[in-house]
Amino acid sequence: MTGVLKYPILIFVNLISYMKIPDLDSNLAEFVGVLLGDGSIGRYECRAGDKIKIQYRVKVTGDAKEDLLYFMDFLLPFMAELFDKEPLIRFKRKEQTVELM
Repeated sequence: MTGVLKYPILIFVNLISYMKIPDLDSNLAEFVGVLLGDGSIGRYECRAGDKIKIQYRVKVTGDAKEDLLYFMDFLLPFMAELFDKEPLIRFKRKEQTVELM
């Protein structure tokens, strides 16, 4: 892929709400490999007015130029099917990265 992307991408999977627990099979093993190589798991405090919500996220980050097609054509639908939840996609322009959460 050549050129500079105008928008960075980010995809989030919220571990707390409405997520299918996947079977222990080769698909889960594939996802664990992706997560170990390019992913992270985190706990975040998000403020909404005077309330603090706790969010747990699984995030996979890649280069916006080199990894975009892999993220869009394979990883996004793969994660959606594995967890029965559509991941969030976000581009991070300054870092030239794409993320799935």
